[in-house]
Amino acid sequence: MPRRRPATALRWALAIVLGAVWLLSMAHFGVPALVLGLVLLAAWRVPDNRAVSWSVTAGVVAFVGIAAMIAPWSCTGIATPGGFGSTDCTNPLGIPYSGGGDYNAPLWPALVAGLSAGLPAASVTWLALRRRPSGPIE
Repeated sequence: MPRRRPATALRWALAIVLGAVWLLSMAHFGVPALVLGLVLLAAWRVPDNRAVSWSVTAGVVAFVGIAAMIAPWSCTGIATPGGFGSTDCTNPLGIPYSGGGDYNAPLWPALVAGLSAGLPAASVTWLALRRRPSGPIE
């Protein structure tokens, strides 16, 4: 019978807590918590491969963290009697998103920034943790 490491129980507990956070909030930070929880459950099923598990987790954490900072969070719409209006949106970094009429703030900058952070984070983590040959290199 394979022996379970304490870290495995901790990973499952963290995934369950993140799933519960998603279930309770169902908005804003709940979706990233759900994604991270699902990634933890999927990535940690890879047997005895720390490099894969940690690199996937690092990539998702970097993606979600950066995308959340770039994406528009709070939007305010103003309507005028002439049918013209404006929408102004902000985010934690203070990047303004604004437009007239039926403006919807774009999410593609957050997607691009998240990918620009997540892919290198996953790559660097994998390179740092991968198994290297133990013999002399010729």
